[in-house]
Amino acid sequence: SNGHVNPSDWRLAFITKKLRGRMQQIINTPRLARLYSRLGSGDGMWFMVEKCTRFLSREYMLARYKPYQLVWIADAWGTCRLRDTFLFGRLARYLGRVVPQLTSDQLITVMHAYGKCEITHTVLVGRILSEILKRKLSVQQYAEVATALALLRVQD
Repeated sequence: SNGHVNPSDWRLAFITKKLRGRMQQIINTPRLARLYSRLGSGDGMWFMVEKCTRFLSREYMLARYKPYQLVWIADAWGTCRLRDTFLFGRLARYLGRVVPQLTSDQLITVMHAYGKCEITHTVLVGRILSEILKRKLSVQQYAEVATALALLRVQD
C-alpha cells in the first residue's frame, strides 16, 4: 500500500525544505527514509531518501541502529532503486551479523532491496537463504523468496 504524493504540493515542499539541512539531527533516520520511499512521488523523494541516508556510510553510524532499522534502510533504497554499492556493502556487514534475529519477512525484504538495486552480495544472500531454510514459511513467502532470487539473478 504505497501512497503517492504530488511533488508540487506546497506542504510536502515545506516539510522537505525544513528537513534538508537537519538529516543528521533526526533520531530515526531509517524510518524517515522508509517513509520518503513509500511516498513514491518521483525523483524528489528519491533525492530525500538519498540525502537522509548518505551520512550512514560512515563506519560508526550503522552500528548505532537496531536490526529492524537496518532493514528499513535497505528497504528504502530498494524501493527507490538507488544503487550505492559502498553503503550496501557496509549494510551487508552489519546485517550478516543479525540475520538470525530478523523475521522471515525482514529477510525477504532485504533480499528484495538488494535485488531491486541490482546488487548481489553473495555472502549475505547465502546467510539469509541458510536461515530461511531453517524456518517454516508460507507458500506466499516462498514465492517472495523466489521473486527476490530472480531479482538477484541467482541461477541455482
